[in-house]
Amino acid sequence: MRHPSQAAMLAGRTSLGEFLDLLPHFDLFIGNDSGPAHLAGLLGVPTLAIFGGSARVSEFHPLGPRCYTLRTDLSCSSCYRQAADCPWNLQCLQKLTPDDAFAAVESVLRDVRTP
Repeated sequence: MRHPSQAAMLAGRTSLGEFLDLLPHFDLFIGNDSGPAHLAGLLGVPTLAIFGGSARVSEFHPLGPRCYTLRTDLSCSSCYRQAADCPWNLQCLQKLTPDDAFAAVESVLRDVRTP
């Protein structure tokens, strides 16, 4: 980002219709394994989906030509547990750091900008 004002957190701030209208204008969508990530991927928006350890990325990743995922690989993943049932205190999420996310964003942007 050249300017911090170029980033926007839209969770809970737009209707589905508004979100779909905005998506084509995104340089990158970052979100969790969710419906909006799948919509962004299907529309061809570069998409970084962040996964916890409960779901198998190979089964639930967004589809599209420019979809990427970020997750930690732990021996207990993919567990399909509810967060409250995790005996390891959600290490799959706690081990993901802002630095990991930033590095993934840089990698995705580098990749999508390479001709």
